[in-house]
Amino acid sequence: MEQEQNIRDLPTQYEDRTQDLIPRILVLGEEKFLSEYLKKELTPKGYVIDQVYENGEAELKLQQFFYRLIFCNLLIDGRPCLDFIKLCKDCCPFTRVIVIADRDDINASVTAMKSGAFDVLSKPIALGKISGFIADAIINDKDNVKAISVEPPPGYKIIRQLSSGSFCAVMLAEKDKKFYAIKILSRNLYSMEKLKRFFREAGILANMKSPNIVSICEYGFAEKSDIPYIVMEYLQGKLLSELIVDNTPLPLDKAVRILKQLAEALVALHGHEILHRDIKPHNVIIDNEFNAKLTDFGAAHVLESNLTMTNTMLGSPSYMAPESFDNVKEADARTDIFSLGTVAYEMFTGRLPFKGKSIASVSEAIKRKRPLQPHRLNNKIPYPIQDILAKMMRKNPEKRYQKASELLRDIEVYDKNKYFINRGADFKNFIVNILHLSKDWS
Repeated sequence: MEQEQNIRDLPTQYEDRTQDLIPRILVLGEEKFLSEYLKKELTPKGYVIDQVYENGEAELKLQQFFYRLIFCNLLIDGRPCLDFIKLCKDCCPFTRVIVIADRDDINASVTAMKSGAFDVLSKPIALGKISGFIADAIINDKDNVKAISVEPPPGYKIIRQLSSGSFCAVMLAEKDKKFYAIKILSRNLYSMEKLKRFFREAGILANMKSPNIVSICEYGFAEKSDIPYIVMEYLQGKLLSELIVDNTPLPLDKAVRILKQLAEALVALHGHEILHRDIKPHNVIIDNEFNAKLTDFGAAHVLESNLTMTNTMLGSPSYMAPESFDNVKEADARTDIFSLGTVAYEMFTGRLPFKGKSIASVSEAIKRKRPLQPHRLNNKIPYPIQDILAKMMRKNPEKRYQKASELLRDIEVYDKNKYFINRGADFKNFIVNILHLSKDWS
């Protein structure tokens, strides 16, 4: 009875930490009636409805999330939506794209369908047909859940499903009065490349002994179904992205603590010749004692690996290093350091250093523009911390920290002398930092 009570009392933040697995629908264009109808019908069922108005905004959303359904106008920014449909199918071939036309246009509808659209709706939109798409999407979600709700590894008892997504699900399980998260790959969706990436993540985590990296207990294939699984520690806490809200920076001591712990995680990762490749607040979990853990190694890559890697862009655009946009094969430890610098900038200021309305504009900003000086956004930031941020985020990799251990050393030096520094006793160092950092900030 006590065990059942503990299970009921478990926090549900894990679902919040897996935003990429929450069922989502995207509406592109001035379709207020449609988006309001979808929110009314699906929000109570756990769906999230995102609405954007420009093609560039939609591109960024597709880089961040998997969508069950996408509604878009036949014309986007005055041009046919064919390129956008292709982008949607490239990002996830299982997404259903519904095109909305202002009038019955057979030729345009046929062209859209040939380009990969699931269907074309003509205005005025029939609510019955939208309801049909919604019902199909929900049934499809349930079918995917059934496909991945398999027998757990020996000794584990599945408590409930935490989340499900485009190619995996996460289950809460119990064994020997302890709780675990089991990630299971979908039987009907996995390819050899996805399987390699799935077990690459497992192998990376299994070799990590860092308190700041999510730990893995075991991995393999379910005996009865041959479906791959990874058993991980069950993390209770919040996403770092949940703590950075309303352009409000984190308290200085907490931001420094998190930065130091994530630097320690990178030292451990890079010591195994492994890159994370997708460091962002969404992949950092903060527990109740404000300890940070780095998660989600789906895009990670062993530096000396023989696995085939295409030149596909990996990572989240707003946090990528300048060199990552041109050739992912050039990524090294300094690339992760730049991404961590962007996360740190956001922690200390409450704002992203680089913004844009499309992937292209974000890329251009990261490659060419200097971020606003952090101290101008938060005058509580000590200049030594600002100096550390500057060195992490330099455009030229040769001028950044070359190793995570160098970064960690500078953070520890600051931490050791912070009371002296923060009281402004070293005025000469204060002036030197201002003069030096003027080259790095706008």
